[in-house]
This record gives sequence, structure tokens and C-alpha cells, in this order.
Amino acid sequence: MDALRWAGIGALVYGLIALIGGLMGYINKGSKPSLIAGGISGLLLFLCHFGIFHDQTWGLIGALIISLLLVGRFASSLIKQRRTGASLFATVIGKVSVVMVVGGVIEMILVVWALLQ
Repeated sequence: MDALRWAGIGALVYGLIALIGGLMGYINKGSKPSLIAGGISGLLLFLCHFGIFHDQTWGLIGALIISLLLVGRFASSLIKQRRTGASLFATVIGKVSVVMVVGGVIEMILVVWALLQ
């Protein structure tokens, strides 16, 4: 499978994770901002997925920007949690943040790989 397909699959999976995460935040905590942010970022990553599979550069660039923004947002949560001395896996937000940061970094690597092809 070529780099473009991997980047497209990554955008789809990362979008699904963002969407489910936003929904979980709303269900567990009643957080409308989580629902809105997760929903918007998830749907935009789905759109980027379709752009990537139709060989559109905007899909790759969009996925890169959205992933970068999500990684930045969740990395800041990890930094704050680390300052409190809590284990990253001791809280739900810690677990979610680790998944979002790792997933975002993987997607950024896949997109850069595809852009360099």
C-alpha cells in the first residue's frame, strides 16, 4: 500500500477516535465543548480522508493541520497533568490525551510521508 492510502486510512481512524472521544466527554461529563470539538475535528478528518483518497493535496494539508492542532491541545493536558504529579494513566483525561497525542503524531508522520512521495 502506498503512502497516500496510509495517510487516508490514518485520517479516517484518527477522525473516528476524535469523534468518539468527543461523544464520550459529553456522555461522561456532560461536556458540550468536548462534543462540539470532537465532532468538528472528527468530521473534518473524515472530509480530509475523502480528499486524500481522491488524490487531493488539500486533504493531506487539512489532516496535517487538524492533527497538529489536536496534538497541541492534548499535549498541553498531558503537561498540566504531569506537573500535578499524577500518573498519565491514572485519569480518563490522561488516557485520552495519550491516545490523541500518539494518534496525531502517527497521522502527521503518515501525511508528511505522503507529501514527500
